[in-house]
Amino acid sequence: MPAPQVPVTNDEFDINKVNEALAENYDNIEDHKSDAANPHGVTAAQIGAALDSDVQGILAVDVVRPGEDPTSFSADLTGDPAQRAVISDGVVVVDDDLGAVWSLPASASIAPRRAYAIEAGRIYRLRIVLNRLVDGTDPNNDAVEIRWQNLSKSKAAVSNVVLHLYDDLLIASGVQVYSVLISADVSGADYVPPATARYGLPEIRTYGGDGKLGVAAVAWDDVTEAIALQAALDGKATAGQGAKADTALQQADLDGHRAEADQHPIGGVTGLQDELDSKAAAPDLEAEVAARMALMDAPAAFQSDALLEIQDAAGKILARVDKDAIWHMILAQLKRGDGLEVATFAQNDVPGLVVVGPAGEVVFDSRALPDTLATSDGI
Repeated sequence: MPAPQVPVTNDEFDINKVNEALAENYDNIEDHKSDAANPHGVTAAQIGAALDSDVQGILAVDVVRPGEDPTSFSADLTGDPAQRAVISDGVVVVDDDLGAVWSLPASASIAPRRAYAIEAGRIYRLRIVLNRLVDGTDPNNDAVEIRWQNLSKSKAAVSNVVLHLYDDLLIASGVQVYSVLISADVSGADYVPPATARYGLPEIRTYGGDGKLGVAAVAWDDVTEAIALQAALDGKATAGQGAKADTALQQADLDGHRAEADQHPIGGVTGLQDELDSKAAAPDLEAEVAARMALMDAPAAFQSDALLEIQDAAGKILARVDKDAIWHMILAQLKRGDGLEVATFAQNDVPGLVVVGPAGEVVFDSRALPDTLATSDGI
């Protein structure tokens, strides 16, 4: 309540009025001290709940997306970000491709209510996502610019530059993602602000008469460590590739070896072929092969005999067999020249089988040696 007023006269103070006013003020102070909810009716719990609600609301929104948090964006570019007016040109719409976006009309601009610090030795990435919501009647005049506003240490304007121009952006163009690296002094950046710039912020500016632009995200990130890590990984990969290349077989090495081989042909191959041809032409080998082929071609001639003598063309006895049921086993031996394989086949569950060589020696006797093979030059 207001404090009582004490009338003042030209010639005296009314001391009684002064005392009454002081007493009333003392009573008001005591009322405030004794009322836990205070005379204004606002409790500490109410104040805390209101603050918690505001904080939770701020944390729940995505401040880089104007469609989710329009209060984080403005059309103003300079001065204290907290004092800039909230964006009013446009409205939130839900887009099929990008979700909640800010629909920015033609001949308007939108920027974050931020002043991004630009520190020496750091690299920043600006990333903007947008699309055309409504094509203008004259698309050639409905350009869209991605601009950058440089600010001084007091957040006053230093310069405003165009980073990228969309001169024919249509609905059919689909979602557009623009990304740029900004640094005050790191080489390789896409844009270097003026030396007097200490802060900066992006601006999206539209032109034309009736087109509408969807602004989905305006993100600013310090990527210095990420780029340094990637460079280190690339360096290790390059070093590893170099080491591997130093020890790997190169095309030049192959060409050199091929040329040397052409100059020094391998004589062993030719010599081996000559030896094989010579052995194949030998009379004894030709006769033996012919005899063995004849036996394989005419098994019926001895298939029914109780005891068979297998001879070559010169009458040399190769083997005697006492059971006609295993003639094909001998043929297999003659064909393969492999005594072990013959013995394996010859066991064939035939009790009392004896195979005799040309000198009368026992080659295989299943009665005494059921799992043993004795070889002979004649078999």
